[in-house]
Amino acid sequence: DGIGEWYAEKEWTLSALEKKLRGQVMKNVFRSSDSRFLYFKSSKDATAAPGKPSLRREAMKFEEFLSHSRKSTGSASTDTSESARGNQKDKKTNKRPDHVYLYGEPLPSPLREELEKSNLVKFMKFSGCGAKRDREKRHNDGKESENALNSTSTLLWVAGEESKPSVSPLHYDMSHGLILQLHGEKKILLFDPGHSDAFYPHDINGPYDRQSQIDNVRSPGKDFPLSKGIGGKQCVLKKGEVLFLPFGHWHQVESPPASVAVTVRWNPFADTIRSSTTMRCVALGLANGSPALPPSVACVLYEQMLKTLPSEVTGILMQRFVNEKSRAHRSETS
Repeated sequence: DGIGEWYAEKEWTLSALEKKLRGQVMKNVFRSSDSRFLYFKSSKDATAAPGKPSLRREAMKFEEFLSHSRKSTGSASTDTSESARGNQKDKKTNKRPDHVYLYGEPLPSPLREELEKSNLVKFMKFSGCGAKRDREKRHNDGKESENALNSTSTLLWVAGEESKPSVSPLHYDMSHGLILQLHGEKKILLFDPGHSDAFYPHDINGPYDRQSQIDNVRSPGKDFPLSKGIGGKQCVLKKGEVLFLPFGHWHQVESPPASVAVTVRWNPFADTIRSSTTMRCVALGLANGSPALPPSVACVLYEQMLKTLPSEVTGILMQRFVNEKSRAHRSETS
C-alpha cells in the first residue's frame, strides 16, 4: 500500500506537471531520430553503434520539453485525435522533429516532496534501499530528518505528446528498482537474467553497456538466433500500480504518450561489490603497482567473495568479469 494512501492521479497529469515544474530545467531530455532511447554516457557516444538511432541529450525547461513533444504530433493538447498525429514535418527542414523523452531525470524538489508523504520511504528503509548512502538527511526546525528520498536514485520518466511510444530497448540494471506508474501506462517485457548470452549484450566497456544489441525483443530478427523462442513475461503497468524489478533482470519498456512514472533504485549488494573491487582489478591485471597475489589466485578469491551474493547476482557479475577478462586478453595479443 505504498502508493494508495496518498496517490492522486490529477497531480501527475502532463498539465499538472507543467504547472508544478514551469521554469525548471530538465537536464535529461533525450532526443532520438526514431522512438528508441538507449542510455549513453556522454554526447560523444550518442551515435557510436552502427544501426542505432541518432541520439543526443540536452537540457531544457519542462514546458519546452512538452512543446517539442507536441511538434511531432501537430497537437496543442493530449486530447488531439490520433488521426492528426504522427506525420507532421518541420516546414523549414521538411523533416520530422526528433522524438523527445524525459529520460531518468533526478526527481525535482516539488515532486520529491509529494513522494515523501507516502509509505514508500518506510518501505525503502525496510527493504534495505534506505541505507545511509541512499538517503538525504535534511534539517527541519534544527532536527535531522531521514524521511527523504535521494534525488539521484529517484528518477522521473515522462513521455510527452508524441505519436508513438517511447521505447527503452532490452537492458538490465545493476540495482533493484521500483516503477511507480503515476499517469498513463507502461508495457514492460521481463526476462530472467540467465538468458544474457541470448540477448547479445553490447561491450561492457562501450557506451551501451548493459544493453542488448537487439532493437526490439518482440521481433529480434535473423541476426540474433539465440534469442528465438525465449519466453518472457509482459506486464502492463497502469496508473496507480507499482512494479518491482530485481537486480539484473532484462526488460524492455514501452511508454505510450502521456506516460508519467517515477523509479526508485537501490543496491543492497553494493558493499560486497565494492569490497571485491580490488581483487577484481588484480585478477584483470589492472591493479597499480606490484600486486601481492598472482591474477589466477585473485580470480578464484574474487569468485569466492561473490558467492556470498544471491546466485543470479553472482552470475551477472561473473559474466561481466569473464567478458572483461576476454577483452583484456585480446588487447594483449593484438
